Amino acid sequence: IVKVFVLTFKYDLDYTNNISFFVNLIEVFLFFVSRFVKTALNSNIHSFLY
Repeated sequence: IVKVFVLTFKYDLDYTNNISFFVNLIEVFLFFVSRFVKTALNSNIHSFLY
């Protein structure tokens, strides 16, 4: 996976486009992680209360 990223980064001359793409990927990843953590915490709290 890292090799593919490095290759695309090497051969893509538009660096700003690449960086914005990576930033979007990271934002989506963080969004899903936060949602997963929230649901996990909620389910744990509910199972603990009831």
